[in-house]
Amino acid sequence: MKKKIMIVLALVLSACMLTACGSSTCKKCDNEVYKDGLCQEHYYEAHPLEALGDLASGLKDLFG
Repeated sequence: MKKKIMIVLALVLSACMLTACGSSTCKKCDNEVYKDGLCQEHYYEAHPLEALGDLASGLKDLFG
């Protein structure tokens, strides 16, 4: 009885581990995920103010 419970528990935990990992591709295309399930291009299209902030900080770092 104890052996059967351990086998069932192992199978359930294995199934949970396989389904717990999120997708590694964008929701809108097949590119790698950047943030929130979107690739960098689609993320910045959905969040333009963050894109401007990242651009400004990148320019500041570049030009001192």
